[in-house]
Amino acid sequence: MVKEPSGTFWLGPADSGTEVSMKDLEALPTDPEALRQKVSLMQKGGPVGEHDIALLPLASLIAELPAPAGVRSAAFRALAELPGVRRLGAVEGGEELLVQGGKHESRLVVDPETSQVIRTSWLPTATGGLTGTNRGLFIKLTTGWTDELPR
Repeated sequence: MVKEPSGTFWLGPADSGTEVSMKDLEALPTDPEALRQKVSLMQKGGPVGEHDIALLPLASLIAELPAPAGVRSAAFRALAELPGVRRLGAVEGGEELLVQGGKHESRLVVDPETSQVIRTSWLPTATGGLTGTNRGLFIKLTTGWTDELPR
């Protein structure tokens, strides 16, 4: 059975984020600070643990939502400015970023040629959840466009 797509996505956690459409994603600011402020205001709750309230929405924009290139670029730059985010350097396939919040740490590997997250230790889901791996393990991401619905 094929389920028809809803046409909307979650920007941030399901319990405190905002449901957005493609039109909403296309209308997001391409200035990093303006984008951080906008996605922060779109959240109904507070920070997730020790993390900045903008962390999960920004991560969603770069890791799994079909955001336009200018918005993705702004999300990367805004994410880099958040407290607890730092660049670890070159690794196989890209650049590794460390996101620390209290006792928790997460890692992203970004391909600098495509600006896509190719591996991560955590992932915001399209339904507003969060999935992750044990320390030292990664989720491999492959993204692309298609005209076919999933089966």
